Amino acid sequence: MIAATSPTGDTYALSNDHELAATHHRLLATLFDRTSFLRVAEIDPRGARILCVGAGNGAFARLLADQVGPTGAVLATDINPIPHLDTPHLQLEMSTLDLNDRDDPRIQPGADWSLIHGRLVLCHLPEREAILARLVRALHPGGYIVIQEMDTADIDRVVACAPTPQDADTYRAYQHAVGQTFTDSGTDRGWHRRVHGTLLALGMTDVTTTIDGSYWPGGSPGTQFIAGTLRQLTPKLLERGVEPEVLERVRELLDDPNFVLTGYPLHTTIARRPTTSSHG
Repeated sequence: MIAATSPTGDTYALSNDHELAATHHRLLATLFDRTSFLRVAEIDPRGARILCVGAGNGAFARLLADQVGPTGAVLATDINPIPHLDTPHLQLEMSTLDLNDRDDPRIQPGADWSLIHGRLVLCHLPEREAILARLVRALHPGGYIVIQEMDTADIDRVVACAPTPQDADTYRAYQHAVGQTFTDSGTDRGWHRRVHGTLLALGMTDVTTTIDGSYWPGGSPGTQFIAGTLRQLTPKLLERGVEPEVLERVRELLDDPNFVLTGYPLHTTIARRPTTSSHG
């Protein structure tokens, strides 16, 4: 995830500069890389020129680089990449890219990408629809775009096996406060529902959306991902008036295997740019 600028001038709530950023991206990879790989595998990546936006630490981009072969290439970009890759990869390059920069040639017509992948990035950018349009125009005719976004809009993420009804209510209140914090930083928690229609409106073809999800028991990578978010957002949540004892109880629940959440469903939308197009 990237540090995007919000309409109020604040930055996205989770920064790659934070001490927990590396753990955050490792957990994202654990939770979603397999699903992302299966969805992108629906498109033959061999020989492809692939742009990964909001690539974080580049772990998923490296998986793609393993598939493109000697004639393909993957460019992994983020506004603030986390260079964690242990060894270089001939088909992979990491670079800085601000998706708000309308003049960057890598997201302009003529860039001719075979495939563009973005996961958990556009929902955090206030100009998301304009950015998506630029990404579409940067595709080679016949090229594909894959946009993956979590559904975080439903705050009732507690399954029936919460230790007590009060614990369930405590978590719902916490989740509501987290959602408002992200909203204040420019995140659109309903964007996952609009990606499909936006791509249709842009003239894309073969548009499909698939939803993947699972339960996250306490102590699992999913709840540890949430716990990391809690740690990063604690100052903002306290400023919002969330009581310290509420945050402490949520931390305890996220480690309790008897507390189970429905994990954030991942919506994957795949679309193809027509071979004859008026996008220009």
